Amino acid sequence: MDILCLNCGEGWDTDHVRHDAPGDFERTGCVITRCPCCAERRQPVPPAARKRLAALTEVAELHGDDLEAFAAYLEDFGDCI
Repeated sequence: MDILCLNCGEGWDTDHVRHDAPGDFERTGCVITRCPCCAERRQPVPPAARKRLAALTEVAELHGDDLEAFAAYLEDFGDCI
C-alpha cells in the first residue's frame, strides 16, 4: 500500500519508506515532507494539488506513526479530498 509525499505528491510503498530506504525520506510519522522525487521535480505542484496535499497532511498527522492506516485511508478516501 502506498502513502504520499505531502510535499510533491509522489506515492511510495509503506515498506520502502519504513524498511528499504528510510534515510531517503524526511518524515515525522505518516507525514513525509521530503522524498527522492522532490529534488528532481522540475515543475511546481499546481495550486489545486497543493491544497489537497495540505488537507492530507492534517489527516496524516492524525494517523501518527501508523503508515498502514494512512495508506488504507488514502486507498479508501484519498480521492475524495
